[in-house]
Amino acid sequence: MKKSLLLASLLIFGLVISSVAAPVNYVDVAQNHWAYNAVINLTNLGILNGVQGADGKLYFNGNDPLTRYQTAVMLQRTIDYIELNFAKQGTIPQSSISDAGLRSRLEALELALTDTSGKLIDTLDLQLRLTALESRVNSVGVGTTATTVTQSTIDSLRNQVMKFVEDLSLTTKKIDTLALDIQNMQNSMANLSVMETKVNDAVRRVDTLSSSLSAIQMSFSTHDRAISNLETSVKTLSTEVNEFDAKISTLTNRASTNAIEIASLKDTINTMSGNTSSIRDLQNAITSLETQIANIKLPADATKKLDDLSARVNTIASDYVKVGDTQNFVTKTDLKANLNLYAGIDELAKVKEDSASLANSLAALRSDFNSETGIIKSDIGNLQRSVNAVNEIVTLHENDLSSLKNSLSLVTSLRTDLTALNSKFNALTDQQAMNLSATQANIADLEKRMNEANNLLKVSIDADLSKIALSLDTVNTQLGKNESDIKTLKTRADTLESRLNATVTNLDRYLKTSDLETQPVITNLSDRVAEINKATVDAASKSDVETLQKKLQPWLIFSVISGLAGLGVAIYVLIAGPIP
Repeated sequence: MKKSLLLASLLIFGLVISSVAAPVNYVDVAQNHWAYNAVINLTNLGILNGVQGADGKLYFNGNDPLTRYQTAVMLQRTIDYIELNFAKQGTIPQSSISDAGLRSRLEALELALTDTSGKLIDTLDLQLRLTALESRVNSVGVGTTATTVTQSTIDSLRNQVMKFVEDLSLTTKKIDTLALDIQNMQNSMANLSVMETKVNDAVRRVDTLSSSLSAIQMSFSTHDRAISNLETSVKTLSTEVNEFDAKISTLTNRASTNAIEIASLKDTINTMSGNTSSIRDLQNAITSLETQIANIKLPADATKKLDDLSARVNTIASDYVKVGDTQNFVTKTDLKANLNLYAGIDELAKVKEDSASLANSLAALRSDFNSETGIIKSDIGNLQRSVNAVNEIVTLHENDLSSLKNSLSLVTSLRTDLTALNSKFNALTDQQAMNLSATQANIADLEKRMNEANNLLKVSIDADLSKIALSLDTVNTQLGKNESDIKTLKTRADTLESRLNATVTNLDRYLKTSDLETQPVITNLSDRVAEINKATVDAASKSDVETLQKKLQPWLIFSVISGLAGLGVAIYVLIAGPIP
């Protein structure tokens, strides 16, 4: 009974495929397209329809996806068509074709249902291949978040898909031939008793087919769950990408804030650059001080006394030579004069010694002053270099401003000390003529204070430079860490975007591939037709056929539904998953 029902459904399917109706002209379906005949025949039967474009032409849009609503409409149209044609079929007429003719036709059908190697198409093999592809799709659904599909896997799947397409194309052509043979075979059934025996066997095989269809439906359910898992993974990845975008926006805002603070710091540095004029004033004051020291002269009375002493020494030396010449004529008076002369010479020697000591003291004083002036110049040069270094470092961080202010305060204090030193040095110069010892004491005190001020300045500048260097190291470390974090976030965002794109691409590709792999269902139906055809050997009488039809009525309905399911899968594959 089930076999008769399946036979009738396949007969209707063959009529659908081979029927000739008014031609339909789709603009986007060429006559040399591999699915042209199927599209035109199903359109002529009213199962498919096109879309009217704005230009008034009819389009099929074969690359558009098939929705569940469209599937429901096409299946309903197919059911209506089969029910209508089944009601019109009535009884199966007798045929005068002999058993030998039937066997020859069965052999031809068997030949039509063999592959290129001469073997019958194995349903179990197709089912195993479909299961393997389902496992690959499931593995893709689980692993796309961690790894990407290799090119070799994609090429292998593509080759398998192309092989299935070739099998489907060959099977479609053979089904067309099978439909014509079934139409002829309907008129040649002669032996009802033999047919009934083999129909029972066909019923058992239809039960097996039902089990296979159930397994296929379970596989579809598994695919749906895998697709749902993929959609969940895609949503999760999208959420993570949005979070990374928010973090990157926060980092961008922080960078903008840092840029504003750096600009403010530069303005402050430019303002402080004007304070360098104070340092230049200090240099000018020191230069003036050096000029005053260079122009220091002894008092006029001291110079006059020194000149008088020099004249007296010269006179005495001249007189002493004359006395030496007349030493043989010494008199008492001369002796007294010589004694006085010796006394004068001794006094002159003392005066000369005092004058030389005074000159040495003045030379030592000038040397000490020049030495101190050189030290001051060196210190000022060091101070200028330190200030320049501080200015360069200040441009790197805002916390160095306070240290620079302290340095400027020290420079101001140094200017005050130098002013006091200048006053004391002028006082010391005024007292040189009266008391050289006091002048030396003042110079020693000046040297001590200068050294203390210089040491204090060096210690303060070194401390400030150490603080600035420490602050710069801290800032550089933080900037390096921030840069590393930004690079890490960017790398993770790029990797996530790459993985998301690869997941979406693989999802689209595997969805189409998995849908395409369901086409062997048509091949399964062809195998069942071959088995039924082998069972039709003897012709049956009209009464026997009517009795058999009544018995097979429930199974016929079930077979029609099974055939519709296979046809629906084929239509879905033709529309939603065209082969490139």
